[in-house]
Amino acid sequence: MDEISELRATQAITKLSFRYVRGVDRADGDALESAFTPDAVIDYGFMKVPVAAMAGAMRRGVESPTVVSHHLIGNVEVIFRRSACHGASDV
Repeated sequence: MDEISELRATQAITKLSFRYVRGVDRADGDALESAFTPDAVIDYGFMKVPVAAMAGAMRRGVESPTVVSHHLIGNVEVIFRRSACHGASDV
């Protein structure tokens, strides 16, 4: 992959990270789902949750919100290997 393509992919992955935390902070299930493929599973380290289940829980929680959430993104890293890449960031 050439350098320009890597920069574009890195920016796209970074934007997905932003969309994810915005969805979580706003309890916006649609925004959360839009940051993942439909079959994705979110791995929080201590639990794994299908995106659809997490988005559904957020939608139900909007009816009676009890938690305020604020996330910051840092240390975005994207590693390119042949035809695939892996992105990680600290939230």
